[in-house]
Amino acid sequence: FIFKSGDDAPWSVLSYVPQNCKPKLRMLYAASVETVRKALGTHEVPHTIHCTEKDALLWTSLEAEIKGKIDPSAYDARTDKEKMRDKLDKEEVAICATKSYVHGVKTLISDAATEAMRGLGDGSISAAIMTVESDKIDLGGSIADPITVEELVDKLPKDEPRFVLLRYPHQHEEQEITSTVFIYMCPEGCKVKLRMVYSTTKASVITHASEVGLELAAKLEYGDFADVTTKALYDAVHPPLVEDSAEADRLIKPKHPPHMGVKVMF
Repeated sequence: FIFKSGDDAPWSVLSYVPQNCKPKLRMLYAASVETVRKALGTHEVPHTIHCTEKDALLWTSLEAEIKGKIDPSAYDARTDKEKMRDKLDKEEVAICATKSYVHGVKTLISDAATEAMRGLGDGSISAAIMTVESDKIDLGGSIADPITVEELVDKLPKDEPRFVLLRYPHQHEEQEITSTVFIYMCPEGCKVKLRMVYSTTKASVITHASEVGLELAAKLEYGDFADVTTKALYDAVHPPLVEDSAEADRLIKPKHPPHMGVKVMF
């Protein structure tokens, strides 16, 4: 329990109980809040605020909620995700040239990222990893030597999204082919703000890649690193033909997977 008083505001008791706490502890603290208030005097501590995340303990968040307790009309009940969504809705929207996206937020792309795309086109590099920093798409790293997709994802952070452009050499119908694929890696558990920033920026990466002459054979989105395999790339670049109607129906309505899996963008 934390006690806090703002400027010219009464005391408030803050109950911080992380979601990963044991159920017994959560129940114990939940049942003790009113006991604490009564012991101190409910007139002295009129407000109770419950938090489950550390970010909610920031003074900017607490101040807004305390003011809302005093004057409910002044309280913004939107979550951070909802506030970000409303902000993005007001941003200028660009209609993308590719059939994979309906719209996205216009984002600047650094010269280094553009050069990396050109390098993928002429074969001087095999992979480019891109980040979004300060509302700008930048090159996070490039790899010159041939690399498998499994080796590539091992180089990505496990708690932040990334964009990847990869040259994928393989054999198909007895022919050697090199395809370029776009991968949006968004690990499960990423912060909501990062997830939304990257989600609304991926259209800019694909559009710019097309403008510099890159032909993307597949555009994929992953949430689980275990799903990023060479076989998954092959199946995305060369989708298997389904001739049997019963088999087609089975593929159209698959069972719900145990995790997010791969999302193919059309």
